[in-house]
Formats: sequence, structure tokens, C-alpha cells
Amino acid sequence: MTGATGFIGNQLINLLLSQEIYVIATSSDISKAKSFNWYKQVEYHELDFKNLNSKINYYSFFNQPDLLIHLAWEGLPNYNQPFHVEENLPRHIHFLKNMIENGLKDLSVTGTCLEYGLQEGCLSESMDAIPIVSYAIAKNKLRIELTDLCEKFNVVFKWVRLFYMFGKGQGSNSLYTQLDNAIDQNLDVFNMSGGEQERDFLPVEEMVSLISDISFQEKVTGVINCSSGNSIKVKQLVEKLITLKSSKIKLNLGFYPYTDYEPMRFWGDNSKLKKIINMTDPILAFIEEKNERIRDNGKNQTLTNAAKAFNDASNSAQYSYNFSWMGRPIIQYPQDMIAMQEIIWDLKPDLIIETGIAHGGSLIYYASILELIGNGEVLGIDIDIREHNKNEIEAHPMFKRIQMIQGSSIDETIVAQVSKIAQGKKKILVCLDSNHTHEHVLSEIEFYAPFVTKDSYLVVFDTIVEDLPDNYFKHERPWGVGNNPKTAVYEFLEKNKDFSIDHSIDNKLLISVAPAGYLKRIN
Repeated sequence: MTGATGFIGNQLINLLLSQEIYVIATSSDISKAKSFNWYKQVEYHELDFKNLNSKINYYSFFNQPDLLIHLAWEGLPNYNQPFHVEENLPRHIHFLKNMIENGLKDLSVTGTCLEYGLQEGCLSESMDAIPIVSYAIAKNKLRIELTDLCEKFNVVFKWVRLFYMFGKGQGSNSLYTQLDNAIDQNLDVFNMSGGEQERDFLPVEEMVSLISDISFQEKVTGVINCSSGNSIKVKQLVEKLITLKSSKIKLNLGFYPYTDYEPMRFWGDNSKLKKIINMTDPILAFIEEKNERIRDNGKNQTLTNAAKAFNDASNSAQYSYNFSWMGRPIIQYPQDMIAMQEIIWDLKPDLIIETGIAHGGSLIYYASILELIGNGEVLGIDIDIREHNKNEIEAHPMFKRIQMIQGSSIDETIVAQVSKIAQGKKKILVCLDSNHTHEHVLSEIEFYAPFVTKDSYLVVFDTIVEDLPDNYFKHERPWGVGNNPKTAVYEFLEKNKDFSIDHSIDNKLLISVAPAGYLKRIN
């Protein structure tokens, strides 16, 4: 690790030692290094980048490390001084090129969010770097040079793009340390900028842990934002720190001007970082593996062809009529039943609305899951609730969570009754499984979509009809290819951008009566 005696380096060494990792540390000043409690626990080599020797093999000098974490950079926080480009950049290229050409195979280097320049909002690694200050310009040039070098020499390369951090031991010019000093001195006021700028902050302890997570993996490479993924106004952060320190110091806002090299609002997209975090947590790692497998299965032509063949053959054989739930026939594929269970358990809806009751198996199924959750009710609507089915449903132990309305699901008086029952419910899930003609389903979607709450689902069953062969049904039906739930879904989505098809469910199930029918409310 270079930069061992810096703000991040000191804390990172202590973290790695606690994990029993053998650390070879370097910095420019051995006397400063000796002042840290970790000094005798690491292999230390003094190296001043101003005195690099091109005849030395630095990979051997540092005993051929498995990984280099390069934190060093001179002259901060003077961000706009030309020495970053004129002096620092060539030194760091020289050192890192030497390490790579002599055998280094794993490299993590810290960059800066200032590489994004004045771009505002959520900043993703896929965006262009447009740095405007010398420090960020130098860092970006170093990244470009290293990207080519690492590709040429087959080195695992992670560019750890740091956003903002705060914590004890930070430099004297930092906001955190200045505030700490003002409080320690019992000052009445703390002078600062207007505080309206939004930044992405992490406590240094968390930042250091994330740098470690990024560095000690090889799957996610390239530029990786090391950020919280959220923004907070600087004023709000300072107020929180004051509260944590039980201080009564007042803020003198606007004392300092805003910087001209940072946008007012920005934060990091930490999607790549989350993928890494998931890999270090066994539970999250399992979930990530599952999600990758699902994505791959959706692209697996052999598997999807086999699933299509089964869908075609099984529908013809009335396969979905073979199952029951807690004693009531449930005319569904088991795969769709499992998908609904996952949705209900994750969402924990207050109300599930289903059009189309038939034998009542789905109502019982949904009610039983809500019973396990301990909250929620199911509302079933059908134009003709057969007396024998009604009696069986009402006699079932799960009926305590069920209401039923007889009438057409697209009759406005029925919809008005549903609206009254839905009033005040915070999480609502809707399932449509009645008449399967395009016209009827489109009307249902338009009536019932407004009930669906954000992040919940509108599930349109029997979209499979569109994918079945022509003249497929043995008995005449008013629906078929070109006139079915899927065609209704597509027409609805053309004009409504509040919902999107959750293709991850399609890729997961493959065998389903509702392909492209799981619509998630995103707005």
C-alpha cells in the first residue's frame, strides 16, 4: 500500500491487519510512519516518489505483492496547482508502469469524483470524465494510461473513484476538522459556505471498508464509484455532526463562497459498488448469483425453446387444471403460483384485488400467504360466482381474509365498490384473470391500474394466448392470437409509462401463463 501514512492509508492498514492480511506499507517519511501503532506490524519500505530510480525493479523491491493499493498523491488539497500534471502525473506513471511491467497482476488506484467535472445529478461510471482542475485532470490521465497498460499486461485493474468522506484525523483544511476545532475552542459560530450544495458523503470508516471490498475482488473492474449513492446538503451534514457532538455552535452561512470547480448537486451511482458488496456478503452473494442465472436463462435459446414446447403441449393438455391449494382447485401453473408468493411476501400488500374467481383457489392461496404475514385482505370479483364454489370458499378457514363481489369487473358500479374497499390501503396488488379478450382486458387494466401502488404489480394472466399456435383451442373461444390479454398489455403500455414489464420474472419462470404479464408500477 502506498500513501500508508495518509488519512485513508492509516485507517485502511488497521482494517487489513484486523483481517490478518500481510501488509507491505510505504510512504515518503519513515519517521512519520513510526508514529503509527501499526508500524511494527507491517513490512515497511520508505519511498519518496520524487526520488524514483528507473534502474530499480519496484515489484521486487516490495517483495512481489499479490495486490497493490495505490493511495499516494502529493500536494492535496491544492487541487488546481499545475504540479499535479507537470510533476505528480509522470512520477506516478513511472512507478506504476514499473510495477506492472515487472510482474504486478492486481492493481487498485484511488481516483476522484472531481474527474466528472461540472456534471450534475447522479454520476455514473459510464459517463465521460470532463475534469477541469489540475488534480482531477492528472488523475484522469493516469487512469487512461493505466487502463491501456493493464490491458496489455493482463492486470486486474480497479479505479476506485472516491466521493466525499469525513472523520477523525482528516486534514486541517477539511470541513470536519474545522468544525471539530471550532467546537473544541467553544466558539459561538462556525463560518462556512451557504451549505446548499449537495454532496455524496461517507464516514471514513465506511469508505475504507469499501476500498478494501473493491480491492480484494477481481470480478468487477474498471472505474468503480466509491460512494453512498445518495446526496445530502452540506448544511444538513454539518447540523447532524453538531448534534452528534452535543454542541450549540451556530452556523454562519455564506461566509465563504461556493467553489467554482464543483457543481451544486451531484452524487455517485453506486450500482457497481453494490454488486461488489453483494459478493462479500454470503446472503447477498447468493441473491446476485441467482439474478445472474436468471438473466442467463432468459438468453439460453435451448432452455427457452424447451420451455415454449412445454407451454404449448401443457396448455393443450389443460395442465393448469391439475392443481389445488388447501383443498380448492387453483387453475394456475405452479411457476406462477411461486412468483405470486414471492411478490406477496416481499410487498406485504394491504389488499389484493383479483378479477375472475372460478373455484376460488387463487383467493385462498393469496389469503393464506397474507395470514402468514399477519395482515391484508383479498377481494375477488366475478360476473358469475357459482353457488357451490361460493359455499366452499365461505366455509374455508381462510375466508376470514376474503371478500367477494358478483358482477362484471368493468361495470362502473362494481369498480366504485372496489374503490371504496381500496380507500386508505397503502399497498395494493391487482391480478386480472377473467374474460381474456383484448377489449375486456384493456378495460380492466384501465379501471384497475390506478389502484396499484408504486413498486407493486398489475399481474395480467393468460398473456400466453398470444404465443400459442393458431387454431390451438379445441373449443371455440372469443379470444385468440391477436385478441388476448397480451395485446391489451402492449396497447396499454404504449400510452402509459407508469408501468413496465418485469422481464426478470419472465426469465425466471420461463414456463408461465403470464409472459410479459407481470407489470410493475415504477412511477
